[in-house]
Amino acid sequence: MKTFKRLTTFVVSLLLIVAFSSCEKQSDDLQSISFNVQNVTNSLKKATGPKDIDTPVCKDDTPAYVLVEIDNVVFRLDILSGLNDGTETQVLKLDVGTYTLQSFKVYSNLDSLMWATPNKGSYYANLFGINGVDTTFTVEAFKKSKFDIDVLCWQAYSYKDFGFNWFDYNEIEVKTLCFFGDVCVEDFDLWHETGLYYNQPYDGFDFPALFEVIITNEAGDVVNDLTVNANIEHPDGTPWMGIGSPLCIEYPNYIGVVDNYKFSINLFLPNGDLFPVIVDQAFTAEEDQENITGDDGIFDFVVGSLCDGDTPPPGGEEPPPSGCETAFAKFSNVDNSYETGYVFTNKAKDNPESYLNLDIAKRWGWAVNIKRDGTYTYDIWAAAGKNDTSKGTLVGDFEIVRTGKSVKITYTMDSGYTMDELHIYAMDTPPTSTANGKYKYGDSATKGVFESLSNGDETNFILEFEVTDYDSDGIWFIAHAVVCSPSF
Repeated sequence: MKTFKRLTTFVVSLLLIVAFSSCEKQSDDLQSISFNVQNVTNSLKKATGPKDIDTPVCKDDTPAYVLVEIDNVVFRLDILSGLNDGTETQVLKLDVGTYTLQSFKVYSNLDSLMWATPNKGSYYANLFGINGVDTTFTVEAFKKSKFDIDVLCWQAYSYKDFGFNWFDYNEIEVKTLCFFGDVCVEDFDLWHETGLYYNQPYDGFDFPALFEVIITNEAGDVVNDLTVNANIEHPDGTPWMGIGSPLCIEYPNYIGVVDNYKFSINLFLPNGDLFPVIVDQAFTAEEDQENITGDDGIFDFVVGSLCDGDTPPPGGEEPPPSGCETAFAKFSNVDNSYETGYVFTNKAKDNPESYLNLDIAKRWGWAVNIKRDGTYTYDIWAAAGKNDTSKGTLVGDFEIVRTGKSVKITYTMDSGYTMDELHIYAMDTPPTSTANGKYKYGDSATKGVFESLSNGDETNFILEFEVTDYDSDGIWFIAHAVVCSPSF
């Protein structure tokens, strides 16, 4: 009985195999093949052009179909977007046998040639070990086959986004650092009455610095072009005067070695002389440029004390005396129908609380526009550089009482703090400068500078005046002081 069952099973299996073979035979021996497109590289950066003349230039189009030539017959096969991340072609039926792949080209949805397979034994085929054309493949019976095909394109050397080129990519990379500076001094007229800064269209203590940049290597050799290393005029000879764009300096990065460099910034004075080395900083060509410039891609520096720069001014206002700090009333960060707070600067990194900005200076500090009557009280912060109160000191209160056009302001220092001087801006029009010496208040536009306090009390100061809100768009205030304490 067992033998009979085994024999029956064998016979049934044999009949199924014969039946299956008969069905396959009815397809005239046509077998299914497809190709998997492998883009080896789309960035062969060779300055002299592609080594294989039939290699197409890279495009940003979407691959759509291939034209494949097999034994002098050209077939068009669509690329199937749903298979293998859009790299596999549709199926091609061929008789069982051996074939020669003569050409394999990938075209975009715009019918432009994107990628191609180089000839067997050609430069790129040998360089990258590519599965090229002029090779044979076999279609076997009862087997669906898929062949991996390597394709490539060539891309010219350039980096438009960053404004520099790659030269001899395998050896030297040309990199760029960009610089922008401010001069922040009280004596604007001293800098602009005559001389180098005369034609700058600025009014106020804060204006673009004119400077040069020199980059040297460890041996002290200059590595940047000294004919285009200053921002007084553009390379074509037209005036620049530091306005409208940063000064960008190119320097070499030698691939495979650590390049230790130093950049030095020298400031031009109004008479054209150089105030040497106001900034001197070491860096390496390999490090992330944001470590040098910050996330905005520009190395900023400040000359003078009015913008809270670290660099002493070569002329102009002196910094606060020892034991004293610059202080401003910090107005509320609101924007509503009766009160709106602002910062002076438009730089996002100097505006940690996302205030609206007046874009009138690089220095820290706050302004406010008050549109209706009421009593408003604000903190006074000292040494809160970059508008960051976590780095500053709370030193007192500033109060505004508005009743129609009557205004009363009060400075009140906390215990342990005194005022050396103060400045108040309170006008119907918004401020256009943060130069302390140019603050004004009231309808009579009285100069708002108090360097010797009239009431003889250095801990409190009260001032009453009238400001008419002619356009019903609010009255603008800035409250500045120089505050002193043994704790500073």
